[in-house]
Amino acid sequence: MKKSETTRQVILQQAARLFAQRGYQGVTMQAICDATSLSKGGVYRYFPNIDAIFLQLLQQWQAHRKDCIAAMMAVDPEMEQGELT
Repeated sequence: MKKSETTRQVILQQAARLFAQRGYQGVTMQAICDATSLSKGGVYRYFPNIDAIFLQLLQQWQAHRKDCIAAMMAVDPEMEQGELT
């Protein structure tokens, strides 16, 4: 993994932890900077704003959820999809 991708993942991991602890409204870019030991410019290099970070986390969560559902369907193909939502 390239250093830039590693840094991006660190930002996302720390932001996810902060969102889980403080809620969306309780997280600032400065808090993410402090958690990652990056400057604001360093974080802004990867994400234009906090909304973009949150959106990326939601997209990752949604992709993970789809993978989990697909894995469950592979184990039990007769399971109705409505049971999973």
